[in-house]
Order: sequence, then C-alpha cells, then structure tokens
Amino acid sequence: MESIEVMIGSKKSTVMGVMMLLGLAFVSMAVANVEQQGGSEGNQSLADAYRQQKQELEVIEAELSDVGAQLDSARSDYESALAKRDSIKSGVSSQLEQFFETAMGQQQITMLLTQYAEQLQELEAHKGLMQARESAFNDVEKRKVKQESKVAFLETQMSLLKEAEDRKLVAQLAGSLRQDVSFSRDLTFRCDFGSTLRQCLEQKNFNADIPSWLAEHYVQKMSDFEGVDVSTLAVNKDYFKFSAKHQFTSAQIDLNNIVSAKVDFTVKVEPHRALPCILLSVDKKLCDFVTHRLQVRSNRHGDEVLINGKSYGSTPLVVSLEGGKYDLVVKHQNSSRARQIELASDKKLFFRF
Repeated sequence: MESIEVMIGSKKSTVMGVMMLLGLAFVSMAVANVEQQGGSEGNQSLADAYRQQKQELEVIEAELSDVGAQLDSARSDYESALAKRDSIKSGVSSQLEQFFETAMGQQQITMLLTQYAEQLQELEAHKGLMQARESAFNDVEKRKVKQESKVAFLETQMSLLKEAEDRKLVAQLAGSLRQDVSFSRDLTFRCDFGSTLRQCLEQKNFNADIPSWLAEHYVQKMSDFEGVDVSTLAVNKDYFKFSAKHQFTSAQIDLNNIVSAKVDFTVKVEPHRALPCILLSVDKKLCDFVTHRLQVRSNRHGDEVLINGKSYGSTPLVVSLEGGKYDLVVKHQNSSRARQIELASDKKLFFRF
C-alpha cells in the first residue's frame, strides 16, 4: 500500500497504509453479519452501513475544511508576525550608528528593542497557535483517511454482493432463454396462382418471421423476471441461433389464393452467451467468464497483497478472479510470505507474520 503524504507548510507528515485500515475490524464484523443474513435483507443492511459511514466521512471532510481554514489563518498571522519581527530587527541595525552619537539615537534604540521583545512574545504566541492548528489538522486528516478506508471497504463489499446477485440472475435467465419455445399463430398469406393448398403449405417458409415472433414471446415471458429490461430485447442473428419446426393444424384457401391457417411452432433456441447480461444491463464479463471470490487476510492489517506480481491492495482483501493458477505474495515491512494457489471455487487465505 502506498503511503499517503500530507504537506503542511514546511512540515511533511506521512500516514502509512496501515493507518488507512485501523478500525476495519469493526467493519469486517458488520459485513460478516450482513453476509449471514443474505439476500435483499443483507444487501439493505450493507447499504445502510455504507450510508452511515459515508455520512460520517462527509462530516469529517467538513471538519477538515474548517480546521484547514483555521490553519491557513494561523499560518498567515504567524508569517505576518515574523515579517514584523524582521522589520524591527532591521530597524535596530539601521539605528546602531546613531546610538553612540546622540541621545535621540539611544532613545530610538531603546524603543525598538522594547518593540522587538514584544514582537518576539507575539511571534511565539502565533507559533504555538499554528502548531496547535497543525496538530488538529493532522488528527482530522488521519480520521478522514481511516474513514475513507471504511467507506471504500463497504463499497467493495456492496459491489461483490451486487455481483453475486447479478450472477444468480444471469444463471437463471440463461437457463430460461435456452429452453425450447412453443407457440401458435393464426396466419394469412398468399399462394401462387395454380398452386394447390398442399403445395402452398409445403413451400411456405416462416424463418424470416420467427425472430420477431420470438421477441414477442420473450417480451411476454420475461416481463415478470426480476431485473430484465424487456425494452432492450431484440431477437436477431446476433443474439440467437435457432432452428424451427412448424405444423399446420388447420388451413383453408379462398378464391383469391389467400390462405388462412393456424400454425404450431416449436423453436429450439441457442442464445448468445452475453444475452442474459444485455437483458439485465450488467457487466458482460458475468456471462463470458466464471469468476471466484478470493479473500486474503493476515494477522496484521495493511499488509500489501501481490497477485501474479501486481499489487491488488492491502489485507484484508476481497477480490474476484477467473479460475486458474495464481502466485500470491503478502508483504509486511521487510518480510514476505508467498503461496501458489489454484482457484476453482471461492477461497479464503490467511497469512501469519
């Protein structure tokens, strides 16, 4: 974890990443309780916790702004007092030549020395106030950093929970989309003159119409499916592959060679694997890849976690990865622990230093 540096005047305060994670134990316990509740209730509890922590962060940010303004004012007063002291000091130097020559010069030096002593006292007072404001600013800044880490942690948990819920919906919707579709249509169409009804029915091909009929079918079928935006549903060659069979259950032809028929259709559908994600308006990676949840913890908060040489953050860490082999390294100060894992399902890892 990179350190966070706060510059105040000529002073530089470095707040290490471990400070960002102080207090996360409480947040972790809250998240664990949420996960045990599960479902929409757990999601709501996590959202409530996030809103509370976010509100606390906003309060701290407002406080930091106020303290920062006070610090700027104290620094300005200190610099003004410093400039005044230097001016008096310069005046004393300029009067030294007259000090030994005239009584007026001696009086002037005495007055300037008195002003200089008073100004030193004022300067010390401003310096003490500025240092107190710097300390207050640093304290609030540290609180802000810790609160930001809590909010970021909850945002990650909310994202993971939302992803898990989306993944469930994707799986349910994908299974429903793959089912064979059966429906009936009452149709009228014109036959070539000279063709018999039998010839006309044998020659009729409905493949050009089936995509739009499938769209109507799925719009109706999916309208009650949680999270599906049926307005985005469009059945076309990019979204579906299909093979269809049809059977005329009744048909008649009039003198104008217009056929009126009732037709039963059975359509075997193979949707594009991204279609559930399109309909649910979620990240297409949920349809293209199978990911697993990896949790990495250590007995000391704030240890850097590298996966295949890339830094992913600090412990406690939760990340979603595709299945496969990974090289993990957890660093604590000058020590490190390495482990190779094969991720085929959700996994929890603990490193001890």
